[in-house]
Amino acid sequence: MSKSELAEAIESELSRRHRMAAGQEYKAAAMTLVAGLKRNSELRHRVLVGRLLPGELVALDPRELATAAQREEYARLQAAETRRVTLVGDGAATATNDYRCGRCGGSSCDYMDSGRRDIGKCETWGSKDGQGVSRLVTCRGCGNRWEVDDV
Repeated sequence: MSKSELAEAIESELSRRHRMAAGQEYKAAAMTLVAGLKRNSELRHRVLVGRLLPGELVALDPRELATAAQREEYARLQAAETRRVTLVGDGAATATNDYRCGRCGGSSCDYMDSGRRDIGKCETWGSKDGQGVSRLVTCRGCGNRWEVDDV
């Protein structure tokens, strides 16, 4: 398949995939795809030699279009963010029956104070003494997790 035929096949697949979508969504997908192909030589090579078909290419997630270095950077940033929002304290959850799960209706739960304050709420409501702290609640029955504010 020539490069122009390949380009037409990719365009056709992209158009088919976004047929019912708004024009902006199609345009954004096309721009993401072009940027990914420009930056990622390994991806470009897979497409050119036929190891990645046009239909598979347009179905890729933007993270899958990224270079290996970009994926590593994303993983590093994600790990840093996870550390940033990690719950404070010794990590031990406290058992409680004070909350009801919205998914299964069970009341057997564990909770941990997150240590994260909602600064906007604190400033709005004039709380300076630790109010506005969130609590992470986990249902023991189904594993559903949710946050409770102002505990």
